[in-house]
Amino acid sequence: MRCQKCGTDNADDSIFCSNCGNRLVNKTICKQCGKTNSADNKFCVYCGANLTSTDNKTKNVESSVFPGFDFPKSKTGALQIGLSLSSFITCCLTVLFSLIFTFFIGAKVTSNSASGGAEINIFYFFSTVFEEFPETSTVAIYGQSGAAIGTISAVLIMLGIIITILLFTDSIIKFFNHKIKSLTKYAVLSYLIYIAGISLFMFNSHTSLTISIDYQNIVSAFTLNGATIAGIVLGGITFLATIVLDTINKCAISTSKSSISMSITTLISFIFGIVVLSLLGCGILTFSEEGVTMGTGILAFFEIVFSTANAIDQSSPAWQEFAMNFAGSMTIIVFMFICVLLFILMFILMMKEQLTDFGYNYKNKHFVFGCFAGISIILVGIFQIVLASVYGEYFFATTSYVLVIPSFLIVLGVLQFINSLVGKIMCSKKPKEIDYYNI
Repeated sequence: MRCQKCGTDNADDSIFCSNCGNRLVNKTICKQCGKTNSADNKFCVYCGANLTSTDNKTKNVESSVFPGFDFPKSKTGALQIGLSLSSFITCCLTVLFSLIFTFFIGAKVTSNSASGGAEINIFYFFSTVFEEFPETSTVAIYGQSGAAIGTISAVLIMLGIIITILLFTDSIIKFFNHKIKSLTKYAVLSYLIYIAGISLFMFNSHTSLTISIDYQNIVSAFTLNGATIAGIVLGGITFLATIVLDTINKCAISTSKSSISMSITTLISFIFGIVVLSLLGCGILTFSEEGVTMGTGILAFFEIVFSTANAIDQSSPAWQEFAMNFAGSMTIIVFMFICVLLFILMFILMMKEQLTDFGYNYKNKHFVFGCFAGISIILVGIFQIVLASVYGEYFFATTSYVLVIPSFLIVLGVLQFINSLVGKIMCSKKPKEIDYYNI
């Protein structure tokens, strides 16, 4: 069937053009069963209803609330309008929660042996953190290196807020101009940017300590503050509600195997990303020495490096050894940080593309983004192992290294690579059934 607007050839059972979205006019939708019939048919070929009766004169009903939607006038169409309205509300709430609570991202030091504790937030990296490393010190650079990476992370988090605002504003305009039919993709992206911001903050700031004293385990941990937890919960509830509503909506329309395969691939990719972001929030290293287990983020690592530099006489041979170890560890941490940023970018782009073509063919860029996300997180795990193995003993004098997290990251990276490959194979063909609900 050729589109009268752009000339693209479409499948015979198509209702909308696959290239421009224009409605193919020679189709009638049966009010009784909602199925598509040729405009020349007098009776529905699926249920036998009279297509020329007064009840079937109106082929479609358009929601005044959602000018972009064009649903069949049936019980299914009315259900879709209700689900779409609910989805619209949950999308807006998800974006709102993600934006507001980004400004409150923070954590505090908690201990099972004392109440309260110090608390920091993302604004800590813009000024206060540098006060811990006086500029007058000849070795300040060794501590300020980690603080600088933390500041870069805070700037990227703020940049994520700006991107979220611009994306959602643009999506609202497109939605009411009939250019898109759902805000789900943009709500998902805003929540993912918020979660990525939390992970990046903890990746820099995290520090924990477990020590046994008189047969009692003393645990000191760097935990998220109440506002951040509230943002995760509230945004997560509205986010999951949006996904559930859209899933019900799509299942009411399309049952194609390709659409189902794409749904499964997207779900696996999303779970993979959330788990990885959670693990990254545990910092860069975990050590164990004489019953003491210590986890460190980038800032905590450089605080230890700074203390080590202050304790070494700069005129002694030990200083040269220290400088070489610092240069090597700094190089690894910088490459690790770049890989983390690459993973976050690839993961968000991967989800954006998968949600854009939800239920359609699995394009090459989905595969590329998914593979790069997997490879980048594999490299992060490898860098963590190298950092612990080569420089851990020098800076921490450790007797053993806890490599569970980096090993798990490597496994997750391999699984994501396989998931992307399987998705490319399973979702390579476009489904025959049309999906009205184009995300």
